[in-house]
Amino acid sequence: MTTKSLIKSSLLKNQKVGVIGAGISGLAFTYYLSKLRPDLRIVVIDELDRPGGYIYSKHKGNGVNFFEKGPRTLRGLSNGSLLILDLLVNLNQQDKILALHSSNVSNKKYILSGGSHDSVSGGSIGTLVQLPDSLSTLFKFLSDPLGRKLPIGLINEFFQPAKKDSEKEETVEEFFDRRFNHDISMNLVSPLIHGIYAGDISKLSVNSIFPILPKYETENTSIIKSIFKNYRNYDKNDMSNHEIKDELLIKYKSIFKDSKLNFKKSKIMLKNFPMIALKDGLQTLPNTIYNELTNNPNIEIKLNTKISRLNSNNNNNENEVEVVTKDSDGNEESIIVNHLRSTINSNKLSNLLVDNKNTQVLNQYLKDLNYSSIILSNVFINKDLLPIHGFGVLVPKTLIKKLNLLGVIFDSEVEKNVKPIFEIKEITNELVNEEDEESEYPQDEGTIDINEINKLNKLSIKVEDQKIIKDKDYTKLTFMFGGSYLFNDPNFIKPSNSKLKQMIMNILENELNIDLNSLKIKGGNSKLHNDIVIENSEVLECIPQYEIGYNELKEKVWEEVNAHNLKISFGGMSFGDGVGVPDCVYNALKDAIKLSGK
Repeated sequence: MTTKSLIKSSLLKNQKVGVIGAGISGLAFTYYLSKLRPDLRIVVIDELDRPGGYIYSKHKGNGVNFFEKGPRTLRGLSNGSLLILDLLVNLNQQDKILALHSSNVSNKKYILSGGSHDSVSGGSIGTLVQLPDSLSTLFKFLSDPLGRKLPIGLINEFFQPAKKDSEKEETVEEFFDRRFNHDISMNLVSPLIHGIYAGDISKLSVNSIFPILPKYETENTSIIKSIFKNYRNYDKNDMSNHEIKDELLIKYKSIFKDSKLNFKKSKIMLKNFPMIALKDGLQTLPNTIYNELTNNPNIEIKLNTKISRLNSNNNNNENEVEVVTKDSDGNEESIIVNHLRSTINSNKLSNLLVDNKNTQVLNQYLKDLNYSSIILSNVFINKDLLPIHGFGVLVPKTLIKKLNLLGVIFDSEVEKNVKPIFEIKEITNELVNEEDEESEYPQDEGTIDINEINKLNKLSIKVEDQKIIKDKDYTKLTFMFGGSYLFNDPNFIKPSNSKLKQMIMNILENELNIDLNSLKIKGGNSKLHNDIVIENSEVLECIPQYEIGYNELKEKVWEEVNAHNLKISFGGMSFGDGVGVPDCVYNALKDAIKLSGK
């Protein structure tokens, strides 16, 4: 993740900014820019009738509460997560912040191993193998075909010489095949990539997905040697290891004097919580920002509004961009802005951007980025039938075509086990600065010593020990079908709702060992009926694929923008810092600061 913005110029006083997309990227960018530059006028445009974009917590009745139609949790410890928590605390929403402790049984992860089951016709049962979190689970993992060749792969990596041709870019699969072995690529790396990118490791670039690994190879000839070296050099008693070193976070604290969250202490605390969730679903985050922005008279948010075209050179004025919108009644409106922030799919953007001598090459580059599509199937069972505890199961590349499945998330496991962080007053006192006076960073963060670290770690256990009364008698799951393997396959035929229902039933019984005999079933996109409901939705071209040549493509895009002095920048996942929600927020802040001139 780079802390440097690729934007070359800042905005003049009282200029107008257009933002395409009211998802988390567009809303976070608008929030930060409006705080940095209250003189600016900002208009946010989205074709949906709600804020949030891909983040959609669809609230239901009859006991379901809500279905997540997109992202549902945040990484516990990341720079973007610190920014998100600070935002929620600053907007008095800390009571909505929930976290899953690393010791909780719902933190277990599984990979599907073996089996020849066909999800349509039914058949033999695949095996769920837990990723090791103890010595006993390690032995079980190594005894399964899934992990049997892990030891030899690690030994091979240790003695494998560094690549001679450092100029040749490798795919994730090529890199792990060469340094470890093919089994590790197929059985361990591919499921991880399916869960994050819904992509194919034989196409995705290791330089874009795991940039630290080629760096380790170059520096120490081995990834394992680098890890050992870093571990050996790490001293938990060295307090400098607990400082905030990220340049953007340091700058954020120096600019946003109303920031309340203590980043140093929160960083230590969050090491104990790999997962963060929000009460009422992850859409609480964009909704919170949206509600705050609607109170700002300089910000206009136009939902349920489509964009017809974008003219990057309005009336030959290179300092203006024309945004032509169309409302639900078909009425067109021309909006003139001095800078356009796009947070949408780059292919969609290229279709809106009017071709001229300044945008012709850029438009082609925008079309060159590929995306994966997913079918999400939300399942609610009115009984607790899941025989195992954990976050979910991912499917390796070898089984993708047999099951058409990327993975299954055990939503009910997370919902039943996340705990509120800030209901414990001691934690609030430690992590949140409630003083009215503004103090300079880093003095307001305080000093950290080993006693403070031990205290914070003990407080994290208090979070886990909270007794929260929740409805335990239900099972909620999300099935992820498709991805780049299937939707990019010309022979792939999208399954109907009835076929998806059959596939889900077979996986529930054969892979997840759930007994459905006692249930009354109602499928399709329908309301809850008796014991179970299944609701399917498509999320088309949602995750950019950082394939071979992606970093070069990203550079070319920005070169075109700067060469023609185009007043356009890119947020979201397409040309940002990653595909996670924290990555999008981090990128939004970075570019907002650059555009503001701060």
